[in-house]
Amino acid sequence: MPAVKPKRSSAPKAPAGPPKGVVRRGGRAGAALAAEEEASAIAEEEAALDAEEEAQAKSKELPAFLKPYESQIERLRQPKVLVIAGVCLLALVLEISLVVAWRSAAGALAELRPKFDKAVKDLETSTDKLTHAQFDLSVQSSKVKESADKVQLIQGSLAESQKETEDEKAKAKQAESDHQKEYDLRKAVENKLDATLDKLSKAVQARDEDYKKRVEAEKARDEESRLRKELKDKLDELAKAPK
Repeated sequence: MPAVKPKRSSAPKAPAGPPKGVVRRGGRAGAALAAEEEASAIAEEEAALDAEEEAQAKSKELPAFLKPYESQIERLRQPKVLVIAGVCLLALVLEISLVVAWRSAAGALAELRPKFDKAVKDLETSTDKLTHAQFDLSVQSSKVKESADKVQLIQGSLAESQKETEDEKAKAKQAESDHQKEYDLRKAVENKLDATLDKLSKAVQARDEDYKKRVEAEKARDEESRLRKELKDKLDELAKAPK
């Protein structure tokens, strides 16, 4: 940047009161003494500013080998050029950082390349296994579906069989009930037949006894007839016999 010579500040105003360490004296002598002290202070301050300006000028002086390029350097000291230079420097630093990062990433990528290839190979193997597993799963799903259809058909047949069994049980129960009724009826008929046979047996027994009694009565009557005949014959013989 172009060196700008700073303006000297105006001399400080004299203090209202007497400076410290100065014994107030009366009259004009005291005023003259205060004016001298103030002038000496201003002179010291100007000397300090001149020394500072000289030091700044020396610091801004270019080396001998750069003096031919003083105008360009003065241009570079302008704010816009400094901003552009700063941006370029920042871009350069960023580019260097990116290059370093890229080289580091490239090294890490070279180290990770075998692992990546192995991971890709494992992924392909896993994909093939997954494909086979999906195919096997589809086959098993088809078999399971067929089995489910068969089970459904068997369940339907079983339901029909159960229904037929229930119908047969109902028929068997009805037949058993009819058989029980028939048995009860036959038992009642048998009981009646037994009662009739018992009555018939008693009637036959009574008839036999009656027949036996009649036979015995006929025998007794025949015997009585025989005895009567014998008696009559004897009586007739006695009647025919001579007296």
